[in-house]
Amino acid sequence: MHLFAAGRRTVHHWAQSAHGQPVAWRPVPGLPAPDGPVAAATAPDGTLELYYRRPTSKELTAVRIQGTAARSSSGPVFHGYGRTDAAGTPQGPVLLGRDLRGRMQLYVGGRRATRAHGVVPVGAASLHLGPQGALAVGIGADGYPWSWASHSDAA
Repeated sequence: MHLFAAGRRTVHHWAQSAHGQPVAWRPVPGLPAPDGPVAAATAPDGTLELYYRRPTSKELTAVRIQGTAARSSSGPVFHGYGRTDAAGTPQGPVLLGRDLRGRMQLYVGGRRATRAHGVVPVGAASLHLGPQGALAVGIGADGYPWSWASHSDAA
């Protein structure tokens, strides 16, 4: 098990050495400073990949973790702001976040889709991977739940 958390100057990391063992702090040198929450997903090769934004940056930072080493990864172009959710699939990452205009965007299978209409979420939406694909779910300003699947662009 791995746990990542945003810190003031770096991303902090805790992990178990084996199932049932205690979780211990395991620093990973060289992680760039985050501007908010950090999303982690399993890469197709089985390593961990972190996704987050650096302070005052619209670009998404992608960092691959291998043991106690970190190296920059060629993450997808996913400009925006705020929290990004991530899930690992054999085809690559699935990402959910806001674009620079505040609209929800999904990155699935190498393609980015933007939700151009529908209810605006209050707070952050959540990413769900289901049998039909990636789905964004959230609560609207009217207090009702909503969902959006990029393959249908329907609310």
